[in-house]
Amino acid sequence: MVLFIVAIFVIGFFSYVMYLQSKNDSLQEALSTAERKIQNLNCEIKTHLLCIDLLQNDVEEARKSLVNMERLEKENASMFETIQCTTKENQSLQDEIKSIKHQKAEEFINNLERERNAAQKRESEYSIKLQNEQACLKKRLQEIESLKQEAEDSKLCVICDEAAKNVVFMPCGHCCSCESCYDSLPTKICPVCREKIINTQSIYIS
Repeated sequence: MVLFIVAIFVIGFFSYVMYLQSKNDSLQEALSTAERKIQNLNCEIKTHLLCIDLLQNDVEEARKSLVNMERLEKENASMFETIQCTTKENQSLQDEIKSIKHQKAEEFINNLERERNAAQKRESEYSIKLQNEQACLKKRLQEIESLKQEAEDSKLCVICDEAAKNVVFMPCGHCCSCESCYDSLPTKICPVCREKIINTQSIYIS
């Protein structure tokens, strides 16, 4: 009987322990859920605080913008007055510019007239200079033609003045006659230096 009572007591005790263990697990889970909710609430509080800071910044910016708008209105009023004064000054400047332009136009026309006269004078001087140079060139060409003619004449035999020189006399080295005239010389003496001709060398002058 005692053992039965003890057994019932032990079973009841273990059942109570299991109940407490289950209750503890439930409490632990509830505690974890509560901690998560607290963390979420903390995050929401931080977010709301951040939004409040942003709103405060926006309010401060709005105040600054309002101050700036008032300052800009004053500046605009001052600028409007400045524009009116500037408009009057511009009108005065335009009148002065018109007068200056008229004077400059007259000066420009006078300068053009002087430059045209100077250009005509230079053209006349260049024309005279060109005519002189053309005359000098014509004279030079005549001299060149004369020299060319003399050069052509110098290629002709000094005896017959018709055939080309093609014989060199040795030992004096003069080339002054053609073979035909050399053959017809009564005495073999150079017509230029009067030295006796010992030998000859035929050449061709182009």
